[in-house]
Amino acid sequence: MWRCRLKPGLTSTRKPSGEILDEQAIFDHGLGCLHATGKGSVNPPRLVTLRWQGASEEAPVYALVGKGITFDTGGMWLKEGEGMRTMKYDMCGAAVVFGMMETVKRLNLPLTSWQSWRWPKTCPAAQQ
Repeated sequence: MWRCRLKPGLTSTRKPSGEILDEQAIFDHGLGCLHATGKGSVNPPRLVTLRWQGASEEAPVYALVGKGITFDTGGMWLKEGEGMRTMKYDMCGAAVVFGMMETVKRLNLPLTSWQSWRWPKTCPAAQQ
């Protein structure tokens, strides 16, 4: 899936690192709510984490977490049309977190940051 690959420009420069947890890793880490939410879709959930180590190990860590629901019809309990009209905003938290990491990287800020967001697409398919 295109959205489950780290952006090449983000990981090829100084200091950023990251990982993407797949459905099994999410389950193994005990992230039951995220795992259960992903069961409402044919698209398995992902949890993306990026780290920027721009300061010493003793420096405080700034953590940001963003919700990145790309399309949420309500899973097996479909929302009404009015409830789906503004669903495009469900991904704003993840977009802000990713934008902050890009800003930290471009400005080469002397801080340490861990950023995470999730990417489930919650909508049923005909085969379910």
